[in-house]
Amino acid sequence: MSDYLWDRSGEPDRDTAHLEEILGRLVGPVPPMAKIPVARTAIIRRPVFLRFAVAALAIVILALLIAWRVSGPEWIVTPVAGVPRLGSKDLVANARLRIGELLETDGHSRAEISVGHVANLEMEPNTSLKLTKSGRSGHRVSLERGTLHAVIFARPKLFFVDTPSAVTVDLGCAYSLEVDGEGNTVVHVSHGLVSIESRGRNSYILEGAVCVARKGLGLGTPYYGDASPALIQALDDFDVHAQTEALATVIAEARKKDVLTLWHLIPKTTGIQRAAIIDRMDAFVPLPPGATRDGVSNGEGEMLDRWWNSIRAQAVPPSGPSPSGSRHDAR
Repeated sequence: MSDYLWDRSGEPDRDTAHLEEILGRLVGPVPPMAKIPVARTAIIRRPVFLRFAVAALAIVILALLIAWRVSGPEWIVTPVAGVPRLGSKDLVANARLRIGELLETDGHSRAEISVGHVANLEMEPNTSLKLTKSGRSGHRVSLERGTLHAVIFARPKLFFVDTPSAVTVDLGCAYSLEVDGEGNTVVHVSHGLVSIESRGRNSYILEGAVCVARKGLGLGTPYYGDASPALIQALDDFDVHAQTEALATVIAEARKKDVLTLWHLIPKTTGIQRAAIIDRMDAFVPLPPGATRDGVSNGEGEMLDRWWNSIRAQAVPPSGPSPSGSRHDAR
């Protein structure tokens, strides 16, 4: 590129060379343009504005590059039934949801949100949702009340939903979230794996499982939706009312797939109760190589993760990360 403008000394023009250097850093090598045949003694007088044009072009290109790197996909909202509200206006046609805006459905309306190649969301009636972040580093919404169905296409740990009682983290999944009038959250996973976090603890919910986060109490223990009513009631007695004797019912009612529930109970128990849970789990899914009974009993995170991976391998085809690194301490 520096071949096409020459100064009075016959040397390459410095402004042109500088522009070439800037463009090369931003967009890669620039192929040389044809050289204008001029005598070495010729003088090409450049207008004063050329220097400003060079600088302005570099600034524009840099700004566009930065915008491309930090911006996220458009959030396109479509009314499905009734008349949802977007901010202070009725939503009667497709519109864009922007950061900080509130989208609400009443008792007769529903809405869908398309987030490029990231996610598809569906809001049921009487639901309120706010977009709080969207960019290449991640996406975040706040579900204040109601029901949200989400199908996530982005790679794990890029899509978050805040509720009054928990945070859900996508690990490659499809799921539904329900927030009741008291701020309690229920997550149902229909595909893949979801992490739900509250008050310093994490739970990992596999396909077909459910978890409840209660405002002020934190996470309940995940369970499969088709578990026995006696097991579900016993978990409620243990999680909400701290009735430790209810664990005997959970252990007795557990099926092989309910090792999901038993694994999450290890950090919540001690002594004889923890030993009984480990015995029941080991009968269904034996401790894998590299994990020992003493290590699991002592809450060794790596060993608990090994057992989790064995549980997942038997429950659904493996996908996404293990819980390692966000370990709830069982010690």
